[in-house]
Amino acid sequence: MLLAGFHLSVRADPQLVWSEEFDGNSVNVNNWTFDIGNGSGGWGNNELEYYTTRPENLYVTNGLLHIVARQESYGGKNYTSAKLKTTGLFSKNTAASSSVQNYPKARAIGRRCG
Repeated sequence: MLLAGFHLSVRADPQLVWSEEFDGNSVNVNNWTFDIGNGSGGWGNNELEYYTTRPENLYVTNGLLHIVARQESYGGKNYTSAKLKTTGLFSKNTAASSSVQNYPKARAIGRRCG
């Protein structure tokens, strides 16, 4: 038998550190970057689609981001879509983290197995 105890403290007043409202007519490239292609450069996972930034696959209207997967031949693949990320555009001050975590302590009770 294994018993584990957890302790988690959360600050009562968490603060928003980032948001995106998609309030323009296009994706804000100051907030987002894109993966283009099928990931054959090391970031993919044998993707079936080819990622693009074309308006057929990615657009903003009425405060909503639209990512559209399409069945079409493009870049040697049978599907297209879009892939956005914030990598390299933001950093979060870890000193202002909204939680304190203590990882589990465990001890075994009972007969030795084996």
